[in-house]
Amino acid sequence: MTNGTFAGTKGKGLRLEGIKIRVNGDDLNGGVEYSTHVQNLGWQTWVKDNAMAGTKGKSLRLEGIQIRLIKK
Repeated sequence: MTNGTFAGTKGKGLRLEGIKIRVNGDDLNGGVEYSTHVQNLGWQTWVKDNAMAGTKGKSLRLEGIQIRLIKK
């Protein structure tokens, strides 16, 4: 998904479990780092540039996310 388009489901009561984020643009010189707070696990280590944050297949919801832009 790009430029603010919707990703996920609506009205189904499903949880967001993991996320990948990347900066995309020809005129951009940088990246993004992010950390997620996972149910029962707490804050996870920072990852960057399209790496998986959160969990997969554990049915643990994301409860928070921190995002910061970085220079390369």
